[in-house]
Amino acid sequence: PIGIKVSDDEYAKINIFPNPFIKTATLEIMNSEIQYFDLNFQAFDLFGREVLKIKIKDQKSEIYRGNLSIGTYFYKVVSQNKILGEGKLMIE
Repeated sequence: PIGIKVSDDEYAKINIFPNPFIKTATLEIMNSEIQYFDLNFQAFDLFGREVLKIKIKDQKSEIYRGNLSIGTYFYKVVSQNKILGEGKLMIE
């Protein structure tokens, strides 16, 4: 596998619900030590192209589907060029 390995202790507990979703989902970060001044949610299609980027300003944020098609996407939450969490996001 190719990529950047991030140690588990640097990861934040991230919950996206519902997942899969139709119009909106809630992104919740369960780590009180995170600074929210430079925190971004990024979603990528299956080809690795960034298709959505949202600035996160609070422990809970809404993710709006916008013009994204039905399908599977990969996401990561990044702060100051560090990946705090990543996973899979599904849109119905």
